[in-house]
Amino acid sequence: MTLGMNCGLYCVSKQICLAVVSALWLVVASMNAASSADTDSLVRLTKEGARELVSSHEGPLSLKGLMSLGPEACAELARHRRIVVLDGLTSVSLDAARALGKQVNGLSLNGLTTLSPDVARELSQGKGDLFLANIRELSPEVAQSFIEGKGHLYLDAIVEVSPESAEAISRHRGPLTMSGLRVLVHPALADKLARKCPYLIMDSVSEISAPAAEAMAGHAGHLSLASLASLTPDVARALAKRKGDLNLPGLQEVTPDVMAELAKHEGGLSLGLTMLSAEGATSLSNHVGTLSLNSLETMSAESAAAFSERSSPLLLGGIRSLDWRARSLLKSNPSVRLPSDFYRMTSDDYP
Repeated sequence: MTLGMNCGLYCVSKQICLAVVSALWLVVASMNAASSADTDSLVRLTKEGARELVSSHEGPLSLKGLMSLGPEACAELARHRRIVVLDGLTSVSLDAARALGKQVNGLSLNGLTTLSPDVARELSQGKGDLFLANIRELSPEVAQSFIEGKGHLYLDAIVEVSPESAEAISRHRGPLTMSGLRVLVHPALADKLARKCPYLIMDSVSEISAPAAEAMAGHAGHLSLASLASLTPDVARALAKRKGDLNLPGLQEVTPDVMAELAKHEGGLSLGLTMLSAEGATSLSNHVGTLSLNSLETMSAESAAAFSERSSPLLLGGIRSLDWRARSLLKSNPSVRLPSDFYRMTSDDYP
């Protein structure tokens, strides 16, 4: 048998194996989807039924159809090796919470809208993630009840907290996510949210205090604050200290003093500016790191001149029109990224 024939047979065999693996993957995926759909259709679950599910079910266990659940069944479900989803429950008794609080692999109770301090305390004993995405108010008593929790706590529906609640929840022992917050003014809470979080998305925050920004700056990683429409110089100065990418697409207009502070940031910086003065461009030209100004649709020659010798990447993906001077200056700098149309030679490249 020739070498060419051997190679051909090898390629065919390899293709067959890949096809078999792909088919098996599709079968497994279909089985998992069907299994999830089957478990979600359950409306009642006994202790024995829960035990059977835990022993036979692989992967996350979704039981969204359950409207009530007894403590004994909860105790069995808490033994499951993956996250248990009980989003159909709108209330949980203290005994059931005590049983569920023994989980170590994650629990979702996104159907709950209120919690008593006692129930919160029991649920927080679990070592796995705890999802409570529909709890909209956090009283100081409930916040206090979460302190001993070690798992990752998700309270994404809460938009604002009192100073007392903020102080208490910031002492939660595990990671904390509150992505729905609109006002962030408490330094202890800001520090807690940013701690050990390399990719922090706080896109609902529309108001942040300088002390809170300062607390967040003490940690490194990506930070997105998409709803901030304005910044004071103090807040800008604090945010600029954070090591990592800083995403501020809501900032469409910025005063010169704020621009000067943001330019001191080292790392990726994304701004939603729709206009850029020559003074602002001069400030930003000194920024070190990738600068994204993708909301700009045009730029003056004076502003373009400020960027002509910038060495860090400048992204201008939204530019639609430039006069010949601005076009020439920007195209001459290999660090500037314009839309592809601007790299075709046209009559606009000449005076």
